[in-house]
Amino acid sequence: MQTEVEPVRKGSTSKKSPMVKTLLEFYWTFWYVYKSPNKNKTSNYNSVLKKIFTIDCIEDFWNVYNNMPLCDALLPNADFMFFKSDVKPEWEDAKNKKGGKWVITIEKSQAKEISL
Repeated sequence: MQTEVEPVRKGSTSKKSPMVKTLLEFYWTFWYVYKSPNKNKTSNYNSVLKKIFTIDCIEDFWNVYNNMPLCDALLPNADFMFFKSDVKPEWEDAKNKKGGKWVITIEKSQAKEISL
């Protein structure tokens, strides 16, 4: 069954945990975009862009990463992105001026064999 990812609450999950946090130098944010093939191609990018979680430590990174859906559960045309929290995942953001991207396309027949 394929599902769209729902955003979860903002902030660090480790604030509830008694363990020591391994802090990152910057805050980082996971983003999700689902571009429905049925929607108008000119639909507003910001309307399909969802902030999933912002992290500030290694423990939170692995908590989010280990709880992402498997590839075979994702909808086609779904994108996950990971950016510094002060950078929005769009080309118009000045901090992306010299940026690039990595794209991994997974064949449907291989989706069960690959994890994010």
